[in-house]
Amino acid sequence: MLVSFEVARGARFPLVSTQCYLGSFFNYLLGAIFLLFGPSFTAARMTVTVLGALTVPLAYWLGKETEDRPTGVATALLMLTSFTHITNGHIAWVNCTTPFFATGAFLLFTLALKRSSGRLLVAAGFCY
Repeated sequence: MLVSFEVARGARFPLVSTQCYLGSFFNYLLGAIFLLFGPSFTAARMTVTVLGALTVPLAYWLGKETEDRPTGVATALLMLTSFTHITNGHIAWVNCTTPFFATGAFLLFTLALKRSSGRLLVAAGFCY
């Protein structure tokens, strides 16, 4: 969070997060949120909560694209009732956004293969 506060102030532009194996995208995302809503722990936690909630329809869409509608419903229900997803859905840690970006990457990759779209493939790589 401190790195994100510094990014919002324009004092620091890191290439990695506090741990060298974590990317800095989350810091820039939170920095943008802090610029819009002000630097607060609530804004950071709400960002993670919203991304966690958006993972459920992404999971539905992924299941529907890979198989059919019942598979999408089952996938969304599994994500909706996942204990780990619920408990980590309000903690402002970078790894709590991983389900959103991983599901988005798999969905975009699936769509890129089905539509033979290079742009979707690049977007999938970005999410990854």
